[in-house]
Amino acid sequence: KPPLTLVGVVPSQGEEGKRVLITLRNDRPTAISGKVQFELRYTKDSEQEVPFSIPGNGSEQVVISYPPSMQLSPSKVFQSHVTVTADDGYVLDRTELVNFMTAPRMESAPEIDGDEGDWEGIAAARLKGKWEFVRESSVSPEDKDFAASIRYAWDPVALYVYIRVEDATFVQTHTGKDIWQGDSVQLAFDLDPAREEKRTGNLLADEGDRAPVSEIAVALTPSGVQAVRLKTFDGIRLPQGVLDAKDIRARAAKEDGGIVYELAIPWATLGRQPSADWPKAGDKIAVAAAVNDSDNEMDTAPTALGLYRGVSHSNGGRKGLLILEATPGSP
Repeated sequence: KPPLTLVGVVPSQGEEGKRVLITLRNDRPTAISGKVQFELRYTKDSEQEVPFSIPGNGSEQVVISYPPSMQLSPSKVFQSHVTVTADDGYVLDRTELVNFMTAPRMESAPEIDGDEGDWEGIAAARLKGKWEFVRESSVSPEDKDFAASIRYAWDPVALYVYIRVEDATFVQTHTGKDIWQGDSVQLAFDLDPAREEKRTGNLLADEGDRAPVSEIAVALTPSGVQAVRLKTFDGIRLPQGVLDAKDIRARAAKEDGGIVYELAIPWATLGRQPSADWPKAGDKIAVAAAVNDSDNEMDTAPTALGLYRGVSHSNGGRKGLLILEATPGSP
C-alpha cells in the first residue's frame, strides 16, 4: 500500500497573496517526511519546494504562497504539477487544475443600480479575445469587438455579481428560456464542489442525491429585465422558469459601448439556506459563466465568451472555484 495519499490541491486567498493548500495523509503507523515540489505550468517563477513531516496515520497541509506582485489572472485555469518525494524514496506525482477567483464579503449590500462604485477594489475576471470564445456564431463570426469583466462578492444573505460587457451592437428579441440566444449572461453555480455525485441506478434515490448545481440566465428583453432558471437540481423547490423579485434582484442597462448587469442572488435561490456556519469566509463554491453576444436577429447560437469554459455541458460541467473572502481590511 502506498504510504502517502494526496488528499487535495485547493487554491486559497491569504492576507499576503494567493495560496495553494496541498493536503497529504500518511497511511502508515510510522512518521514520514520529505518534500513537496509544486509549479503552475507555463507560469514564470511559480516553482516552489516545501518540506513536510507527518506523524503516523496523521495528515499535514503544505502551503504554497505567491506574493500579490505575481499576476495570477482570476479568469485563467492553471495546470499545476505536484511531486511529493518521501525521504525513503517513495514518489507521488499528480497534475491538478487550479484557479484563483475570489469574492470579498460586502460590508453592506450593493444597491443593484449598476453603479460600479460599489465594486471598487474588487478584482475582475477579464474575458477578451478569440481564445476566450466558447461558442462562435456562424452568422457573424468576423465580429469581435466584444469583451467582458466579471466580479463576484457575497454576504450571509446573497451572492452578488457585476458584469460589464463591451459590445457595440445589442440584439435581444427573446424572452423566457430562450434569452440565451440573444445578448445575455448565463451563470452556473455549484454550492458543494467537493461533493461527488453518485449514480446507483435507483432513479428516485439518485434524483434526491444530486449535486446542488444550477444555472441562471439574465437579459434585457423586450419585456424588461428577466432572470430565468435554466438548470436546476431540484425541480420541485427550485423549478425552471422566470424568477421573480423575491428570488433575485437583477438590473441590466445599456450604456455607451455595451451593457452592465448587476445581480443579487439569495443563497436560497441557489439551493441552500444560510445558517450560523455557512456561508463564511474561506468557504468555496464553483462557478462558470457565458457572456452571449448576438449581432443578428437570425442568430440562434450567438458568440459567447466563457469564464472557465462557459456553461456548456460539452466541457464536462467543469467550473472554477470561487473563494469567499473576508471583508477587505478586516482582521
